[in-house]
Amino acid sequence: MDHRHWLQQAVQLAIDNVTRGHGGPFGAVVVREGEMIGQGVNESAQLHDPTAHAEIQAIRQACRHLATSTLDGAILYASGEPCPMCLAAAYWANIRAIYVACPKAEAVKIGYPDKLAAFFADLKKVPEARSIPVYTLMVDGYLEPFERWKKR
Repeated sequence: MDHRHWLQQAVQLAIDNVTRGHGGPFGAVVVREGEMIGQGVNESAQLHDPTAHAEIQAIRQACRHLATSTLDGAILYASGEPCPMCLAAAYWANIRAIYVACPKAEAVKIGYPDKLAAFFADLKKVPEARSIPVYTLMVDGYLEPFERWKKR
């Protein structure tokens, strides 16, 4: 598999996205068995959707294309290093590998904001003490959805 070819495709998507003024400098391509099955660019601002990152958009397109929620054996090519949300989506989709053109450290050097330092520091805290606190309230029947899921 020509990883450089597919990674160059992701970078070109990112360049085109910035040139058109549609969003951030991110493009992504999902490839399985030598065929591109999904592509995406950062559309968060355009769609008013903070989850519309290039990697997520590419994974969504690939899943729709194959009518599945798992992309076993697929490779994700990303112009920039995936954020934790995008990385988690890759895990949920069973992506086999990720190739990145620009590591986070390089993007930060150029001036791209590093919003994730605070995120990773927050994860070390107990959920209630995070900058976005997470509170657990075990209401009646809180396990029932999971019990029903297990029985299906």
